[in-house]
Order: sequence, then C-alpha cells, then structure tokens
Amino acid sequence: MNAKKELITLGNYFIATRQVGHTTAMMEGAKNTSCLILTSNQMGVDRLKTFKPKGDVISIQNVEQDLRGRNQPLLLDNEAVVTVISHALEEIRRLEALRSHYKKALQKIADLGGGYLGSEDREYDGNVCAMTAREALIEVK
Repeated sequence: MNAKKELITLGNYFIATRQVGHTTAMMEGAKNTSCLILTSNQMGVDRLKTFKPKGDVISIQNVEQDLRGRNQPLLLDNEAVVTVISHALEEIRRLEALRSHYKKALQKIADLGGGYLGSEDREYDGNVCAMTAREALIEVK
C-alpha cells in the first residue's frame, strides 16, 4: 500500500467510526498519566480539559511551540489525526497536480525537439525553436 492510500484508509476509518469512544478511551488513560494530548483546535482543547487529564492538552495550531522542550508521552485525539491526514492529503494532491503540470511542460519541450532545457536556439524542420522551461510552463497553463 502506498502512503496516500494509507492516509485515506486511516482518515476514512476515523470519520466512519465517530462516536465509538476513541476520545473516551484515550482520556481514561490520560487521567492517570502525565502526558500531552494533541487535538485539532482551541475548542477541542476546551472539550478535552473537561475530562480532567493529568497532563496538558495542546492544539495543532500551536504544536511546534507547545512541544518544544517536552519529553512526555503524546496522545493524539482523533480530531487531530483527521486534521493532520487532511493536510497531508491536500499537500499530496497539490504536488501531484504540480508534477502533472511539469510533465506536460517537459513533453511540450520534447515534442518541439528540445532534448534539454535551455534557451539556446535550435533549428528543426526549417523553423527556429527557442523554448525555455519557463516558456513551456507558461504555454502549458
């Protein structure tokens, strides 16, 4: 299985199994353990604090700052997992679209006889072709 499929599978599982007790099970352990609990936003922080955990509840929005200098177990709320998976999938889709765009541009250059990227004039079939990578990308858009 590839990473994208794994992320989709996990995300779909958490979405399909909402309200089955993920958070309750996690917070039962957090009552007796000094740990960090990561959730997706401030509303989640406030909600999880009602379970009165022994550790701190933090959000993804401040995760870099809140984890700095810490050395505790980290529990991930299902909302945080779904948020991180969603962000990762958005980035994968963006990169896939960019890759497709570049492939089209490179194919355009190859179709015009450009075996390499550059702005050097080359003559093909009596026509002078000077296409840079930038020009190809603009033309593909």
